[in-house]
Amino acid sequence: MNKLLKILSAFTVFMCAVTVFCIGASALSFDTALQQQSDKTVSLCSKKDYEGEIKDFGIGEYPEVDFRSKSILIPEEYTVFAYSEENFKGTEYILNQSQSAYLRFDFGVGLTFIKGIKSMKIGIIESEEIDITDVDDAQKNKIMIDYAPRIFMAEGEVYGAASMDFVYENFDRVADDNGAYRLVMKDKMDHPWQIIDLFYGDHENSEAYAFWIEKEGGYVDITYFQYCPFDSGKYIWLIGCMAGAHAGDWEHFTIRFITYEKDGREYMRPVKAAFPAHTFAMIESWEDLEMYDDVHCQIYCAAGSHGMYPHVGDHAYLDLGPIFRLVDSCSKGEPWDLWEEGKLETFEHIAIPEDAEDYGDAGSRALAGSEWADCFSYDVTDPDGLAVHYWGNESWVPPFFNGGPTGPQFKTELYSPKAFK
Repeated sequence: MNKLLKILSAFTVFMCAVTVFCIGASALSFDTALQQQSDKTVSLCSKKDYEGEIKDFGIGEYPEVDFRSKSILIPEEYTVFAYSEENFKGTEYILNQSQSAYLRFDFGVGLTFIKGIKSMKIGIIESEEIDITDVDDAQKNKIMIDYAPRIFMAEGEVYGAASMDFVYENFDRVADDNGAYRLVMKDKMDHPWQIIDLFYGDHENSEAYAFWIEKEGGYVDITYFQYCPFDSGKYIWLIGCMAGAHAGDWEHFTIRFITYEKDGREYMRPVKAAFPAHTFAMIESWEDLEMYDDVHCQIYCAAGSHGMYPHVGDHAYLDLGPIFRLVDSCSKGEPWDLWEEGKLETFEHIAIPEDAEDYGDAGSRALAGSEWADCFSYDVTDPDGLAVHYWGNESWVPPFFNGGPTGPQFKTELYSPKAFK
């Protein structure tokens, strides 16, 4: 029992980092007049998984919530301050994303526990708005550069990022048995633990790749991807060696913008940011991010695995107490400013409609003349193209050397018309 309590405690601490945030009052507005910028509401549901009776609430303060709920749906633009007692007293829960159940235990995601919601405040982040009434490719490109983050690589990181030029010089595009192409290293390995020069990348000359994706519900997501030729995996004491390494590593970070109409003009502004890593994603409000200036946020790339996080420190993504613990470590190493000239390529990606039977018109197009748009298309069987399904070798003696990841176009962040993570 003591061991179980330790495990639950570890998961609780972790989920506090994922779903509970401290947001300054000046950054969040509960002014009901802002409801004109969104036609969405927060929904309390009487059953888990957003089922049962539903009661909706707009922007504002609710000192008494006479409704027994077991799950809560929160639109991406809203932040909810929920309280276990009436009149905003008792335990406070600050939620940036929906909760399908107030008590959930899930390996790799964690434990969420909310005693009950008796009062709440629903607010929306006030951030700088951008006029997009007549938005064109040039303005989209500018916005993506204007909001590009500063990425801090981990201190002493040796497995750096690389550009597509580097990738296609050092990997061969090879068709598998189904005719789909993947990238395979030109350099050979003698054993699964061998480190070859390719794995160090070419960070000094690397680029990142940003995608503008218009999502259902009036959102625009801008997702910033980086490619590293190698993910070093983790040292597992149970087996006495590294495991989970693989050639090729795509990691990313997303800013979600809401769009709205005001005085006959169309606007957008940032409200949330998503930091996906492994099997989960941290969602933070825009104003809660560490900022370099008013528009460029600072994010952190974990040592070896390159997962993106909003803050320095150790981030446990699987914690079984004394039995097994996997941690991503983030520190303030070399800064990588993606807004600098030559550091960012921009694209627009068309998501796949939910009822589509094939990819149709989905795919990427360059916004500023990049030659690499074809890399991120869905035609991975074209022998004369550049698109690939998997960006690294097939698995070899797993779990010591796993297969390469799918490309950005196969991540839900790009192909899904709704997903935000």
